[in-house]
Amino acid sequence: LTRLVLDGNHLGDVGATALGAMLSRNQSLSLLSLCDNWIGPEGSTALAEGMKGNEGIETLRLNGNVIGNQGMPAFLDLLGSSPSSRLSCLELSGNAIGQAGVRVLARALVDNSRLTRLDLSHNLLGADGAAYLRKGLERSVGLRELLLDRNMLGDSGFMQVA
Repeated sequence: LTRLVLDGNHLGDVGATALGAMLSRNQSLSLLSLCDNWIGPEGSTALAEGMKGNEGIETLRLNGNVIGNQGMPAFLDLLGSSPSSRLSCLELSGNAIGQAGVRVLARALVDNSRLTRLDLSHNLLGADGAAYLRKGLERSVGLRELLLDRNMLGDSGFMQVA
C-alpha cells in the first residue's frame, strides 16, 4: 500500500491517533490524505509523532480539519529535526491556523530543506502571520510552492512574502 486516502470519514482525534501508531510501523506509504476529518490538535500531534520514524511519506494532506494554532508545535519537530522524514508536500489548508501557529511553522522551515510544497490557504494568517512566515522562508532552501490564498494578508502581508 503506497497511497492511503481517507478524506471525509469523520475520523477525529481518535482515528488520527490510531493512524499515528500505524505510521511508525508502515514504511510503504508515500501519500496520506486525511482531509475533512475533524482532526484537531491531539490527532495532529499523534500523526506527527508517528511520522517521526516513518521514512516513506512524502505527501501529507490535512486540509479542512480543525488543527488550529494548538496543533502546530507537533510539526516543528517533524519538519525541523526529524532526519528520517521525507515529507516534501504538506497541505494544511482550512485549519484555522493563525499568527501563533504560523510562527511555530516558520521556525520549522528554517531547518528544513526537503519541503517543496506548503499549502496554508484558507487560514487566518493576516499580515502579522505573513511577517513570521517571511522569516522562515528567508533561510528555507527547498520550498518551491507556497499557497496562501484567502488568508487576509492585505497589502502589507503580501509585501512580507513577495
